[in-house]
Amino acid sequence: MKIKKGINYTMVFAGALLLFTASFLEYPEIGLGSGFILLMAGVYRISLRTGDALRAHSDNSSDESI
Repeated sequence: MKIKKGINYTMVFAGALLLFTASFLEYPEIGLGSGFILLMAGVYRISLRTGDALRAHSDNSSDESI
């Protein structure tokens, strides 16, 4: 599980890095596009993991209140 978390944050970092350095590439449009795709994919995957953890926590807390 820790490896997947690291991959998600690496995707976000690589995407942001590509967005900031795209003007130095030969084809900046490709750098901007791939950077945006990596950034959004990483953020989406991180949000899925956070949602699962919050959902699991709310399921456990609702069972304890009975």
